Amino acid sequence: MAEFSTMSITMGNRSYICQDTKKKVYGNIWYQGNPLNVPYSLFLIEFSVISSFSLFFEFLLKPMGQPKIVPQILSGVIVGPSVLGHHGKFTDGLFPVAGLNLLKNIAVSGVMFFLFLLGLKMDLAMMIRPGRKAMIIGFTLFLFSTTLPIGLSLWLTKPVLKGNSLFFVAASQHLTASPVIATLLNELKILNTNLGRLALSASMFADTFSIVMNMVAFSMNFVMNSDTVTMVGALLSPVAVMAIVVFIFRPTLMWMLKNSPNGKPNARCIFYAFVFVLVSGLLSEIAGQHYGLGPLVLGFVIPDGPPFGAALVSKLDTLITNFFFPMFVAILGIETDVFQIQFDAFWTVTIVVVFSSIVKILAVMLPGIYCEMPTQDALVLALILNAKGSIDLMMYSLWKDTKLLTEEYFVLAVLSVMVVMAIITPLIKLLYDPESQYISNSRSTIQHCKRHSEFRILVCIHNQDSIPTIVNLLDASYAAKDSPVFVTALLLVELEGRTAPRFFLNDGTSKTSTPTTGPIVNALSIYEEHNEGNAIVQSFTSISHIQTMYDQICQMASDKRSTIVIMPFHKQWAIDGGVEFVNPSIQTLNINVLEKAPCSVGILVDRGILSGSFSVLTRRSLFHVAAVFIGGPDDVESLSYAFRMARHESVHLAVIRFLQFGDENSKDRKHGSDLIDEYMRSNIGNKRFEYIEEVVKNGPNLSECLMALVDCYDLILVGSYHQESAMLVGLGAWSECPELGVIGDMLASPDFPTTASVLVVQQQRIRRKLMMHSVQAVVNNVEAVLHDVRVPQRSDSYSRLSISVEKN
Repeated sequence: MAEFSTMSITMGNRSYICQDTKKKVYGNIWYQGNPLNVPYSLFLIEFSVISSFSLFFEFLLKPMGQPKIVPQILSGVIVGPSVLGHHGKFTDGLFPVAGLNLLKNIAVSGVMFFLFLLGLKMDLAMMIRPGRKAMIIGFTLFLFSTTLPIGLSLWLTKPVLKGNSLFFVAASQHLTASPVIATLLNELKILNTNLGRLALSASMFADTFSIVMNMVAFSMNFVMNSDTVTMVGALLSPVAVMAIVVFIFRPTLMWMLKNSPNGKPNARCIFYAFVFVLVSGLLSEIAGQHYGLGPLVLGFVIPDGPPFGAALVSKLDTLITNFFFPMFVAILGIETDVFQIQFDAFWTVTIVVVFSSIVKILAVMLPGIYCEMPTQDALVLALILNAKGSIDLMMYSLWKDTKLLTEEYFVLAVLSVMVVMAIITPLIKLLYDPESQYISNSRSTIQHCKRHSEFRILVCIHNQDSIPTIVNLLDASYAAKDSPVFVTALLLVELEGRTAPRFFLNDGTSKTSTPTTGPIVNALSIYEEHNEGNAIVQSFTSISHIQTMYDQICQMASDKRSTIVIMPFHKQWAIDGGVEFVNPSIQTLNINVLEKAPCSVGILVDRGILSGSFSVLTRRSLFHVAAVFIGGPDDVESLSYAFRMARHESVHLAVIRFLQFGDENSKDRKHGSDLIDEYMRSNIGNKRFEYIEEVVKNGPNLSECLMALVDCYDLILVGSYHQESAMLVGLGAWSECPELGVIGDMLASPDFPTTASVLVVQQQRIRRKLMMHSVQAVVNNVEAVLHDVRVPQRSDSYSRLSISVEKN
């Protein structure tokens, strides 16, 4: 490749780039060329160096809890004139003026699309109609963080400095940009918590004031000494840009989307959206505004989420967020020369930044405490709303280019962003544990649930395909007047093309309902009607990132005091018995819920499509349930659930117990026998109950027995964890889903010959620590296990009892 030779000359504060249009320079090594002399080769080298430093510092600082913005700025500072570039040879060779200009122009082009993405992901409803608490906090935050720091800067400017750079540094302290807050919350994995949603909502409300104020200030800055006509034109020009975006660009895109196949965006729609981003940026520059205004407004007016918003985000997010914008941040770091800082500027900016942070903390904490927030939560919220990031850096870059900030104050402003984020992020992690809001020290299990108490179930649903099996499970759970069932159904939807998670009641009034909401709510309503007076159903929808969805589930389980959470398995069966699809994200979600849930958890393996999914209430034959019992608290929990089902007149229960050969005198076997005997006494006269014992020697024997016994059931219950035993040896080596345990994984395998659905149960883990997995725990709670049942004195007869023992 051959390019024209360039040379830069610095005169005073200006750099001039001279280009020789006749002489060609080769970067090809076969022509003894130098890649550093070819702009495109130089760009690739510069970007590789910046990215390498950024990734290195991100790896180094991640254990310290630092956000990504810190290593991105730091990488630019290191390669810039502050460290490596302090000696001219490094800068002149790797980052010459011409090469840096090309790098910056490419990055600035990406910033337009970055702002478009920010607008696209933001929720206008949260900006205009936040909750009362968010409105109070957002307003006080904007008011005091705008007025007080500016007042301090005016007081400091007179005796110390000439110029107005300090004023603009103080004015920037009011920024509480919701995209910055959302990015921080997402990195901390608290976006889906109550505190995270409040922080995002408050910042979005404050953004409405910030955007208007900045737009007016930017217009007036260039026409302050002009005539009235010019001033009015400067104020109306951004309105004209917004009108073009709203009344021309948006209708055009919506018309194209409406006429595309199946109402889904095609390549033509995506292409024109990208063109309109560039045109709106050009119109903003012509109108005397920042080039990001038009793209930001265009992002606001395009409907967020599926189908159009999500499609645009999927096309742009990775490229812009992980490529262009980190490049832009690193360039700001490269332009940061710490040797330009004078002491007077340093201490005044430090005073303003520290004072502004204190003002923000008080402006958030006091209204928060007034709204009855815990003091520590109010402090954490204040720290979150002190966050700085992408929007602040873009503002400083703009002010530097327009000479509103001197080089010295620009350096201090950029460094203040890095220092503030480096301090507050670890503090937030130290002070706020999102799991603390749903940690339970009390028992919330089926085993310890009183016989005549309300049975509370939280059912999580990903799609309507699993509804028949879920309704059958609810039907079999025995809703009665003396022990009603309270069902909380949570429809889980992955957040696409949006920043803010959403949570709402499925009452038919929400405009954000998904297409599958109606059939799911109708099916649950039919279940409630069949059990009128004995069952209550509440249905909600949670739209959130799959990585943090477990927070919403655990919080809901805690708020509703659920006894058990039912989670769908991450594999879905096809009608031919094979696996139709696998979703690893759901598997990760299930594992997180198992680790953090404040109650018992059941993973439901749905094979209803193989058996027809006949309703428990309408089917003519009995609903056959099997409970596999080996020992341990998880098996006890599944057994407790099974015996609750046994009270249902349409349910036939078989308890299948596996015993280790040669272990007749062990305490664990005796304790397990005592427990089962108590349950059996409570079911005297119940002809729909069966007890089966199987004595096995090893893992293969256990596997053979399971295959022979469980094919005739509709639902199989089993505990997740089992103690190490000779009967389980070798079975775990083939485990595909360790969260189900050895037996649960075997029953859930596509190779296992059964059409029965499987519910793998884990008993509540107190304080997030694994309970002592021994049957001794069963004995210590025998009275609770009985569900306050008065045991009959007769023990000489059972409804059905068959014992199958494998002989030596």
